[in-house]
Amino acid sequence: MNVVIKKITASAPSLDSPSTDRRDEIVFSIGKSDIGRVLVARSNIGICATLLGSDAGELRRDLSSRFLGCTLVRDDEAVRDELEKVTRFIETPNEGLDLPLDIRGTRFQRRVWEVLRTVRVGAVITYAALARRIGEPNAVSPAHDSVNQADDGVSGGAGAAVL
Repeated sequence: MNVVIKKITASAPSLDSPSTDRRDEIVFSIGKSDIGRVLVARSNIGICATLLGSDAGELRRDLSSRFLGCTLVRDDEAVRDELEKVTRFIETPNEGLDLPLDIRGTRFQRRVWEVLRTVRVGAVITYAALARRIGEPNAVSPAHDSVNQADDGVSGGAGAAVL
């Protein structure tokens, strides 16, 4: 995946649960892209959510469910630059994306995301290969990855994630 990231930090109060820190304020904006509506949300640390969908209300509800207890503030001006960068990345992913991130998730999710960042744009990795790369080969049931068991895990078929 050709994404340039200058800073990655984690600010979740618990590594194994959604954010519940009531002091968190998340600002967000919703725009349009070639593939639908885009919601970009930012904490004081960096981008904490990028959501895609067809309905702005659904995107707002999705954001709310991901950041329980946080104050959500729609501020189109405050998030304008980040929204423009994400929209441009959707249209031209090979140009990369340079944004500070506030990554919130479980330890397992963070390990998965770190490996996914190493997969080039347009490549495919099977769930089994991804699980092996994070050192959790039993994290995937055989049904999820029955089509391809290639050693490098980069190929097509059911049970694969296209990036």
